[in-house]
Amino acid sequence: MILIDLSNTFYRSYYVLENKYNDEVNKYGSASFKIDYNILLEYILKELQIREDQFKHDYGKIVLCCDSRSNWRYKYFQEYKQKRKEDKASDNRDWDYIQGEYTKVKQELANNTKYVVLEVNDLEADDLIALACFTNNSDILIVSVDKDLNQLVDNDRIKQFSPIVNDYVTNTNHPLNEAILTGDSSDGVPNIFSDDNHYVRENKIRAKPVSAKIKEYFKDYETITEDVMISFIDDYNSNIKKQEDILDKDKILHNWNRNRLMIDLKSIPKEYYSVFGNAVKEAISLSLNNEDKHNEWVKSIINNKENDSSENNDTDDIDIGDLFD
Repeated sequence: MILIDLSNTFYRSYYVLENKYNDEVNKYGSASFKIDYNILLEYILKELQIREDQFKHDYGKIVLCCDSRSNWRYKYFQEYKQKRKEDKASDNRDWDYIQGEYTKVKQELANNTKYVVLEVNDLEADDLIALACFTNNSDILIVSVDKDLNQLVDNDRIKQFSPIVNDYVTNTNHPLNEAILTGDSSDGVPNIFSDDNHYVRENKIRAKPVSAKIKEYFKDYETITEDVMISFIDDYNSNIKKQEDILDKDKILHNWNRNRLMIDLKSIPKEYYSVFGNAVKEAISLSLNNEDKHNEWVKSIINNKENDSSENNDTDDIDIGDLFD
């Protein structure tokens, strides 16, 4: 199967069109098109056709994985992705409108195409992609630029293709352990030495870094367990001269477990496996019902010019490759 993050594809499409729109406004005072679900749907369908033609013979059906509005990680770490929410609140985009257009695109694809459109409450697209990899033995291609998904790649049954470099991304030694130690600033996950609110606190402080020496300590471990972390803390503290530099064992274990839950896709709660399985069955059933109308419907969207805002509409000049610039 071909696993594609629909949420990511949608927002990439939106940003490209937004840049084109702003360029036209700056040059001519107005734009020849409106950014709505019609034009977004057309661009996304073009991209999906490219990937289908490119990979269907080796990997089969396309599965579109969607972020849900809820997320199980918030139950364990309230600060997860909070910085992103703050950034959205401070920019000038109408996020309610954008989210509404995304919902329309998603629904149109689910109702009219043979693509399997997956969405499960509390799960991110990354979670759906991971569960697809964990719960079947078929050959899988992940089409994504997301580095977090590289932890799933085994270079054999499961591969990853990056649309940006237009090539496969191999996993020779995915630094999952290092990612858990250092955190992920883009998701608001601090390193193991930092408090939960490190990225959202008002009085910013410099984080104690995870040094090269600390990374070296863990390099031979395939998986870092709680026992390994306890041994590290004890070894670290045995070499400390100043009392104020002693690591608090409970705090470090809390932070390590926090990061493991947020970053390691194997940490998805088991309760979601059966929910995921049921959602897959429903989505496949819907996609099969759409088989007969898929081709004609896609052609009608891609070739439809009724939504052009002027006779001189030049939005066709936007290259689908721009989606991944």
